[in-house]
Amino acid sequence: MRSIQVILLFFCLLASLSAISSPKSFSAVAYFYFGEAERTAYGHLLNLYFSSARAAFELIPENNLVRPYLENWADVLEMIGNQDKQLYINKFHLREQRLLLIEQSHKKSPFYLFLQAEIRLQWALAQAVFDEPLTAAWNIRKAFQLLETNSRLYPDFEGNKKSLGVLQVLFGAVPAQYEWLLSLWGLSGDVSKGFQMLSEVAAGNSAYAIEAQLWQVWLKTQLGDETGDYALSGLNHGKWIVAAAFRKAGKGEKALQFLSDLPADAPSLLCWEKATALLNSGNYREALEWLALFEQKHRGADLLKDAQLKRFWCYLLLNRDAEAMAALSKIAATGRTQTEADKNAAYFAAQRPLPDKRLIQARLLTDGGYFERSMNIIQKIDIQALDKISRCEWYYRKARNAHRLNHLTEALLHYEQCLTEAGGAVWYFLPNAALQAGIIYRDYKKDAKKARYYFNRALDYRQHPYKASIDRKAKAALKGLPH
Repeated sequence: MRSIQVILLFFCLLASLSAISSPKSFSAVAYFYFGEAERTAYGHLLNLYFSSARAAFELIPENNLVRPYLENWADVLEMIGNQDKQLYINKFHLREQRLLLIEQSHKKSPFYLFLQAEIRLQWALAQAVFDEPLTAAWNIRKAFQLLETNSRLYPDFEGNKKSLGVLQVLFGAVPAQYEWLLSLWGLSGDVSKGFQMLSEVAAGNSAYAIEAQLWQVWLKTQLGDETGDYALSGLNHGKWIVAAAFRKAGKGEKALQFLSDLPADAPSLLCWEKATALLNSGNYREALEWLALFEQKHRGADLLKDAQLKRFWCYLLLNRDAEAMAALSKIAATGRTQTEADKNAAYFAAQRPLPDKRLIQARLLTDGGYFERSMNIIQKIDIQALDKISRCEWYYRKARNAHRLNHLTEALLHYEQCLTEAGGAVWYFLPNAALQAGIIYRDYKKDAKKARYYFNRALDYRQHPYKASIDRKAKAALKGLPH
């Protein structure tokens, strides 16, 4: 279920309103309008700049129903950004108040059902994150129904196409073990159809074009597109989303640029993202500072194990071994293992012997997109001096760098060497080795049969930290293969 929650997190962190009603209809009664003040507030929200957003709210008339919508959005994003369940409890009563305001407004506006759907999706996100998955699922279903009804009533309304496109992709990419849940609620999805809907909106001139572009960026990274062949330049909103996409696409320096001007009230989520980007760049001291800020602001139990693992890596690579081992020893008793990052931290802490320090450094550099630096470290390691798991990881790290540098023949060779050397082992990097080998066979070798073999092999691995995301990517890849 957590895999669905993570996907929903990034759905709701982009869901928005860009109403285009004419200001000529303004009156003392409630209305919908998205003008300059509303756009300014919305831009701050996409960047998770809450103080700036709330200051901008004051410039929006109270009878403009965009305002309670954006205020609701700010509340949800803040509680999620800091994983603050007490804020969730304190603010929950406002959900019904805001929905009631909209329900009592102009029923013949395309925003009447659209706003209700979006607010339900926002709270579904909060309910999923705060461990109320069944309630979240009910609200997602209700929102989907509202959007489909609104689409029939207003087929040219771009907001419908944007949100339904995202849901099509997300539902279509749900791992097989959760498809029964979609079926139970009468939901289904199609990844290709969803991306087509988003592409149409992104190519137009509507107020939703930028958001649709952001959605394409995020969803493609979630489904395993590491090429960076999607437009990232020119996006001034959703900085943290673009920064994460840059990092995942191997453009760590650009990720750091997007995170260079975080405000004092930046939520813990942004602090964690910046700490990760700094760690991957090799700036271990500053990464430790942002990890401390993350731990100071964070109110939940997720990502705490991961933060301790990142501390371990920083201290280890700064040759502060005593502090490194102290951080490592805290992982087991810290936080919980719901997210893949925390599952990886628990897995790593239980490993004995620990991986070679040079392989750890190479791993982090590869994760940040510093492929040449990582490859230089790997080349200096004597593979014959390594134990079996380290030899397999050596092949894997070399394959990852070669792959990202577009040396595809070399990458495929090392992925297959890694998998052959491992035999029947189930180390955390093996499923991704199989997945990436499948991608090369599909996209470069144009060999659908071999691609299918490796995608299925990736799915066959059990009980590894990245099971949910690897399965999601492999499942989506298999759906796209010719029959």
